[in-house]
Amino acid sequence: MYDFLIKNVQVVDGTGAEPFTGDIGVKDGRIAGIGTLQGTGQRTIDGSRLAAVPGFIDMHSHTDLEFFKAQAPDAKVRQGVTTELLAQDGLGVAPVSDENVRLASELVAGLLGKLPLERWTWRSFDGYLHALDQRGLPNNAAALVPHGLVRIMAMGMENRPATPQELDEMRALIREALACGAAGLSTGLIYPPCSYSPTDELVTLNREVAARSGIFVVHQRDEGYALPQSFAEVCQVACQSGVHLHVSHLKAYGQVNWPLMDQVLEAADAFLKEGGQVTWDRYPYLAGCTVLSAVLPDWTLAGGTQALVTNLMDPEFRARIHQDFQKGLDVWNN
Repeated sequence: MYDFLIKNVQVVDGTGAEPFTGDIGVKDGRIAGIGTLQGTGQRTIDGSRLAAVPGFIDMHSHTDLEFFKAQAPDAKVRQGVTTELLAQDGLGVAPVSDENVRLASELVAGLLGKLPLERWTWRSFDGYLHALDQRGLPNNAAALVPHGLVRIMAMGMENRPATPQELDEMRALIREALACGAAGLSTGLIYPPCSYSPTDELVTLNREVAARSGIFVVHQRDEGYALPQSFAEVCQVACQSGVHLHVSHLKAYGQVNWPLMDQVLEAADAFLKEGGQVTWDRYPYLAGCTVLSAVLPDWTLAGGTQALVTNLMDPEFRARIHQDFQKGLDVWNN
């Protein structure tokens, strides 16, 4: 006898095969049978007009800190999401240090929310994974090592290319995180300090990721007017480093830019034919969401969030922002 039996449900088994109508029997918390089942269940559910599918994977999740709130969130698992990929856009929560944990907290607050600093009990990437394990999660979680925090650890919020020594420090942090279980490297090229990185820095860092079969998950430098050029940049990074490229929420924002997607998909096909590795995720709605730092020129955040707030009181600083706002889309996608 099954603990419970779902009868006459449309089964989508995740293999790519056509859906079929059948029964699913569950025993001791595990699926014990799929097909035309003859047994009975302590509880029987009529699955007519319903579908049963494997758990969904959320490839772009921002619940890094939500798991440490008073009550762990169950919204994802209630929607059928059984695995989440954390530390997106280069703005995760580890590694950090005593000196920069406040800066990191302020920098990620717009995407991840806030958690009192005394609750940031980890410093290393491994420490964060251990904290997740101790917390106990309602679903499965994998985590990327965030480029932004790695850059802060090596060189703060400096708006410049990294020195060879700083690059070596970033590479070491990435190697350490990958050895501890990071799924790959994430970056958000509209979010400082990730946006301060030139292409060759991304190539160098991703050679470490490729050497350990990780993935490079990237929010592109532009998703509007310069979308084709941005896609070409991340494909170049993948080609020169050998890393598997995964593009976050691949889209063209602004209706005027929608036709650009044809160019991008053609470029993706060509990249695959050349032996490249690229995948992407999408969200199924027209609205988007980001933070104020992505709307302001990226140089405004070079000193960190508190410096930005202070500088905004300076009329000359605001005038410089205003000048940038007047520039065309070929200069800055504002």
